[in-house]
Amino acid sequence: MPTDHRAHPTSPPRAPRVEGIDIARGIASIIMIQGHAYDGWVDPAFHDTTSYRFTRLLGTLPLPAFLLLAGAAVALRTQIAADRGESASRVRRKVMTRGAQIVAYGYGLNLLSWTLDGGPFPASLLRADVLHVIGLGILALAWLGIRGSQTAPDPWCPVRPWYPVRPWCLVQRSGVVGLGAVLLCPWISRWSAQIKGPAAYVVGLVADVPGVTSMPWVPLVGWMSAGIAAAHIMRRERARRGDDSQSAVWTRAGAPRSTLWWMSLTGVLLALLGHAATQATVAQLGGPLARTHIAVWFNAIDLAGRGLSVLSAGALLTPYLSEPIRNVLLLFGRRSLVAYIVHIPLCYGLPARGIAYSLDMPSATALVLALIALCYATVRVADR
Repeated sequence: MPTDHRAHPTSPPRAPRVEGIDIARGIASIIMIQGHAYDGWVDPAFHDTTSYRFTRLLGTLPLPAFLLLAGAAVALRTQIAADRGESASRVRRKVMTRGAQIVAYGYGLNLLSWTLDGGPFPASLLRADVLHVIGLGILALAWLGIRGSQTAPDPWCPVRPWYPVRPWCLVQRSGVVGLGAVLLCPWISRWSAQIKGPAAYVVGLVADVPGVTSMPWVPLVGWMSAGIAAAHIMRRERARRGDDSQSAVWTRAGAPRSTLWWMSLTGVLLALLGHAATQATVAQLGGPLARTHIAVWFNAIDLAGRGLSVLSAGALLTPYLSEPIRNVLLLFGRRSLVAYIVHIPLCYGLPARGIAYSLDMPSATALVLALIALCYATVRVADR
């Protein structure tokens, strides 16, 4: 007769929080703030300058990084739950609740933006943006992948919610979902582009509907799947080599240094190869690049590589940061949602109308630093 593990009477001690994930998210948060600020404030006359173009290059990093890090956080939560013997149903419910909260925050931010700035109704209230795709990604991957099993490994992890979590199940299922979303994206996007009426606001959460969707679940959930795989590799390597004298440092960073260097190199190579393949495919088949174009496959690889680079860079830096800098980045990373909600109206909304698209680069840079300081003060208050 199977044992009910819901009580998990002899759970191992809870694993310490991996600072490398939070540091990477903090770095992505600061890059995000500067990217949106320069985009919303700088006069178009300065858009051809080297300094502005550099901010655009940095601006390609936060979106895939946040999605990849969201997937990594789900994977780490699942792995810790497995170490503690928590039941799959309990963990799945908690993670899905968090995903639903993030979706709700997305609609709340839509409401705030519409209240301040107006816009077409109901498109402004119901548009799908980055918080929606992160929340829905967490919901879907947790529901499909956080499963329990009593016996030997099973590739499809039968649903036995009273048994402890099996992290490998999440890696398998999220990989299938992410790869499928990327490969099918051109055809799904062509279908979704034809959706009209109220159904567009439902379909637009999952697939690209013009005028409704800014960030569709297809194909962006693929980056969350990549984050789950990356976190699994980090955790596996840390466990395999955890008896080393540097294990405490690895625990903070998330993985051995050699593993993180390989991940960083892999991220850079994926970004370079994906970018080159995207450009070549668009040139060969004609453009522009869109989610209905098969070049989106290579673009997804490119941006997944950029997100992986941010993750590995944050983890590599973690042991070497001074305490004040570490604390700032950790706070930004753990309260990145607050930073996002605060800075968006200041970059694009009513409070920014007096300076929108009117500043030179030095003036904008001074205000960017002030905005980062304001966001830091806000997340400190929220953290208390």
